Amino acid sequence: MEKVHKGYNEIETKAHVDIPKIERFNAIFMAEVIYDPENYGKLANLIQNLLAKDGICLISSKLYYFGNGGSVDEFKDFIEENYPNLGVETVHEVDDGVSNKREIMAIGFKP
Repeated sequence: MEKVHKGYNEIETKAHVDIPKIERFNAIFMAEVIYDPENYGKLANLIQNLLAKDGICLISSKLYYFGNGGSVDEFKDFIEENYPNLGVETVHEVDDGVSNKREIMAIGFKP
């Protein structure tokens, strides 16, 4: 299993240069990556370029972020409007009644 852990700009470069298009991942796991709407395009491109056609990308995130304006709903809308070949849905919700609610989203290629 190969693990890639870097910042957006570094990982975007790696996705386009070092990993051949034919080498894709069956599962991609991400957490706390949608806090800045300016990076939604980079994130979506990363998923599109590295996810296997029958793979799944799971993203764990707060429902909304203070300061930058990122949110689960905003990210879902971005994917639906700009990446018609990708589907996104909530697969799990966490609400402990104390902290910011969280969701786990699943992203994959539409059939």
